[in-house]
Amino acid sequence: MTFLTIKCNSPWYFDPQSGASAHPDMLMGALDVDKVIAYPGGIDFETYNWLERRGYQIAHVERDEQTLYAPTNVTTLEPGLVIMIEEATKAIAEVRKLGVEVLPVPYGEFLKAGGGLNCSTMAVWREKGPYSTDR
Repeated sequence: MTFLTIKCNSPWYFDPQSGASAHPDMLMGALDVDKVIAYPGGIDFETYNWLERRGYQIAHVERDEQTLYAPTNVTTLEPGLVIMIEEATKAIAEVRKLGVEVLPVPYGEFLKAGGGLNCSTMAVWREKGPYSTDR
């Protein structure tokens, strides 16, 4: 199994000015076995290149949506099916362009208290596999 070490560009939980975070799930989320959503301004160049070299398709999050909604903090129900914050309309459109099904949920008010969508749902138990190494 291959592991990726992400060097986050912030010492803070979440910086509302830059959208950067010390928490990887606030910067990148799994969408499918070969697809991720990422905020390029929050992850290091080496991580981004690692994803590209391995053929991952990347849905990019723009700074304006990252600072408001942190849409990278998705809840993956199964490969190709995710829950996202409905207010992040541009990010949802990018994810759908990759062929990933999105279940949008209203979450904007919860964000004001801190914590992302995935932080509220935590882990979702499902059957094992497939994995990115299966592709």
